Amino acid sequence: MNEKILLEDVMIQTCTEKNKIESPWITGFFDGEGSFVVCVVKDNKRGIGWRTTLNIKIGLHEKDRAILELIKKLLGVGRIYKKGHQGVELNVQSLKEIEKLIEFFSKYRLITKKNADFLLFEKIFVLMKNKEHLTVKGLNKIVGLKEKMNLGISPDLKKAFPDRSFWLCSYKISASLDIETKIVPFFQKYPIQGVKSLDFQDFCKVVELIKEKRHLTKEGLEQISKIKTGMN
Repeated sequence: MNEKILLEDVMIQTCTEKNKIESPWITGFFDGEGSFVVCVVKDNKRGIGWRTTLNIKIGLHEKDRAILELIKKLLGVGRIYKKGHQGVELNVQSLKEIEKLIEFFSKYRLITKKNADFLLFEKIFVLMKNKEHLTVKGLNKIVGLKEKMNLGISPDLKKAFPDRSFWLCSYKISASLDIETKIVPFFQKYPIQGVKSLDFQDFCKVVELIKEKRHLTKEGLEQISKIKTGMN
């Protein structure tokens, strides 16, 4: 036991003294073994009837517990639980600690496909931080984003949230409104030549529909989808 504690102390001291190695090492480890989990489960005790939780975790064999202890102490987040007969898992569940990890991964980027899950997870975290998971609209956005993540969503969630794609599309479009004041005026001043100019004309039609808030209706989204289909 004393040898194990001594080993952990040596590892922590080494990583602390070599700060340049510490952060990329943690990021690389999460790239290989970590996961970002979004749970949306039925809960009749909640006003909206659903409970949403976030979880960042990393699981290893019991013999590698010292590694999880190291990560836990360096980042100052999470708890370590026994998982199964021979596994252990570092689990981060509180929004405050998750925010700390999001700031860390925003600075020290994941480099595998797991970064795509992280970016979606980060959007869901922002929605929850703003209490939007307590509304039907916000919950649809969360389920829509969760569907894009690696594990997707269950058939039950697909059935329970048929409008998830509609709200997700509205969410994405709304986040790009600065195109109206920056991109479009630029290409109007310096016209595109060739076939691409036709795509730009269609693009401007979509921008106008968004300006008129038509993207917030199903009819408007269908019109935008039709325009998009005709683009190159």
